[in-house]
Amino acid sequence: MVIFGAGASYDSSYTFLPGTPGSDMEARPPLADELFQQRTFFDQAVLRYPDCTPVVTRLRAHVSATLETEMERYRLQAEHEPQRAVELNAVRYYLRWVLWSCSGQWLARTTGVTNYVSLLGEIRVWKTAHPTEEVRFVTFNYDTLLEHACQQALRFDMRSVSSYVSPRVGYKVFKPHGSVNWVRTLSDNTGVEAGPNAERSIIALGHRVPLAPGFHLMADPSQGQLEGRYVFPALALPVNTKVNFECPPKHIAQLQADIPLVTKLLVIGWSATEPHFLEFWKQPRPGSVPAKIAKVAIVAGGSGQAAQVQQNLMAAGVQGKFDLFDSGFSSFVTGPELTLFLAD
Repeated sequence: MVIFGAGASYDSSYTFLPGTPGSDMEARPPLADELFQQRTFFDQAVLRYPDCTPVVTRLRAHVSATLETEMERYRLQAEHEPQRAVELNAVRYYLRWVLWSCSGQWLARTTGVTNYVSLLGEIRVWKTAHPTEEVRFVTFNYDTLLEHACQQALRFDMRSVSSYVSPRVGYKVFKPHGSVNWVRTLSDNTGVEAGPNAERSIIALGHRVPLAPGFHLMADPSQGQLEGRYVFPALALPVNTKVNFECPPKHIAQLQADIPLVTKLLVIGWSATEPHFLEFWKQPRPGSVPAKIAKVAIVAGGSGQAAQVQQNLMAAGVQGKFDLFDSGFSSFVTGPELTLFLAD
């Protein structure tokens, strides 16, 4: 199993390393704390969804707090204050637009040469030599860099949300917090203005957005309807205490069933702070697999970060042989560490 967090997309190009001249910060997928940075097309998204402006300043500054902490404060306010719920609806639309744009611009800037593609290519070679093994990818990122890599390295196309966990290909992709190319449909179009103001009128419904069951793939974020129904972004807000998943229940059931069977675990750019997901790792492991995970590799982008992730995983009951790497995704895929991890 490979788990990706925001740090993986941030450091997803060996050619354009973070913090180096020419690294093109305008297009680089942001870390969580950078989701409301002042960049050209981030500002364009604010202009597109002006209902989010009352919350942008604190989400941009988040002084003495993380962005998730500030967003959690807003989420709690929205439970009792209707206009705050409207503003958070706009945040979902903002996030979808920004991260969709980031994915496209970053893939264009890198010409599709990403660490995700390189990693999945190496995993494909390993799986060819181990045909009975199954591979699971879990990403907490909303962007579509992993989907692009699946298509390029594995020839695994996601043509529907259900295809992410298709049993036919030996690979499954889980996105517990949703995706920029996923939507929910409205069960009732009452109150939605037709035409260019449709999104603004949906946002204005606040908590009253009538969401139908089910998740759908949408290839064009500017498309406002699906089979005659208006759509709403399928994205979980980035908050400290995420209590709900934003993906199909069948995906979560499959993920929960797969976790006790993990024999190798690779964590890249993920902080391991999602309590609802970490609960799954407390399940007992069946007798058909070893009591401990054979290899647990943690790849982080700063000194001491991998050790903190290890602490979080161990607190959730993850046991195994840990190897920690604080030099980032680019270094991991270009050095000997990945080969050693995949070796028997």
